[in-house]
Amino acid sequence: MRTVFPLVLLALTVASGAWGQQITNGAFAGPTPYAPGQDAFWKGQAAAIGAGGFTSQSGYLPHQMCSWSPYTAGGMAYSMTVIRGLQEGDIVEKVYDQYWRPDAATAWARFYGGHFWLLVGDYTHNGGNNTIADWLIYMVKETDGTYTLVTGQGVYFLLDTPDNLPDAVGMGMQTTETLTVYRGGTLSSPLVSSRGYTYSSTGQTGGTVVATEQYAHDMNIVGPVALAAGNILAWDKDDQKFYLTGDAIDPASGVEVETGKTYYYGGNPLVVNITGVNGDKQAVVSGASASNALRVRWYMLGGSLYRAYEWSTIGASAKTAVFQRGQTYIYGEGWQSGFRGFCHTISNGPTWDLAYSAVQQP
Repeated sequence: MRTVFPLVLLALTVASGAWGQQITNGAFAGPTPYAPGQDAFWKGQAAAIGAGGFTSQSGYLPHQMCSWSPYTAGGMAYSMTVIRGLQEGDIVEKVYDQYWRPDAATAWARFYGGHFWLLVGDYTHNGGNNTIADWLIYMVKETDGTYTLVTGQGVYFLLDTPDNLPDAVGMGMQTTETLTVYRGGTLSSPLVSSRGYTYSSTGQTGGTVVATEQYAHDMNIVGPVALAAGNILAWDKDDQKFYLTGDAIDPASGVEVETGKTYYYGGNPLVVNITGVNGDKQAVVSGASASNALRVRWYMLGGSLYRAYEWSTIGASAKTAVFQRGQTYIYGEGWQSGFRGFCHTISNGPTWDLAYSAVQQP
């Protein structure tokens, strides 16, 4: 796995400044900053954080905090601060730092940071392709004449391939930031950003501090997760277990499904929940585009499968079969030689589609 950090973008805490500013902050997972058309998501998170009551995220699945070529896939962990009640001419100073570690036993190591000052006022925002990067920092003039500033920063790990996603479990990032609001000051050596607002990289003079706040977030990648060996969910007649496999003739050649565990197929998370008791179990793909269940009830004789009942449900479509005396009777199709194991082929993640099939196992 290649771990590099070339992209560094600029529990709930609410603070009120002495002159009426309200500062709120939150951490969450989102799309990568290069994915087009994500401005609505970003502004929605700003509205939720600005309203108060936002619960920050601390644990992230690998796909929520890792990306791979072309870097619109996967996700990023963000820290966003919303400052309300600003006046035209106010200056907001932001100091931020970013840290990483390979595991929880290792100390945080700083790899990036920044320091800038923003001038509050009217401006025309350049939204570019309306990516999160295009709207990372923006200001809105409210109906009461005050201004709201939204400013964020994001961190992620870059991978060579989504097959490396399970390797990221246990790694972590940390973001810190300090925000200070000045009133009555003058921006030093002002510049205009590509997004359109006015800022400085050197400072401000003469201002009075009216509000300040600090935030820190630990963003850790959690598991357990694993790669699916294929996109076929099947039950193996020899050991009576469910597998994610690429070979429905021999399901046990794949990865045994652990209920509730996150697997990855094609870079997308896949969770299968198994319920029931020994001799009667069903597997359900979580978050699929249709309700679904793959159920098997079985009876053994001398270590071999003696009889089995199978049910496949995908949305409104249902199939039923019974295996006995070396043959399988699929209702609506008739008798088939040998054991025909019901399968669900899974595609088009992360909102998975499923397709039924029946495959003979030797």
